[in-house]
Amino acid sequence: MVHGAAHFCCQHERVILAAILLFGLLARLPFAAVDFHTTNDIDTYRRWARTIHVRGLATIYDGTDVNYPPLLLYVFGGAASVEVHLPVVLRAWRRRTDRADQAIFDTG
Repeated sequence: MVHGAAHFCCQHERVILAAILLFGLLARLPFAAVDFHTTNDIDTYRRWARTIHVRGLATIYDGTDVNYPPLLLYVFGGAASVEVHLPVVLRAWRRRTDRADQAIFDTG
């Protein structure tokens, strides 16, 4: 009898696992046709960060397309400062990983 109960338990667990996997598939199906193209947000943020580094935070709203609140711009300015002070080796590594990310996420 113990063998039969163990078999039922194992079979029951498989049915539950199959149901969970099926539910996961069905939950994703509506999004299968959605175009997940990349946006230019990251490029815009990098441009803003470099502008903050060159011109300063006080003049970021003058003659630019920046329309974000200042708190986030402080973060961008800090990131630009860190990027400028990174050693050349780390910047080369970042370019290599950026190319790898672009190859992975490029929808062509």
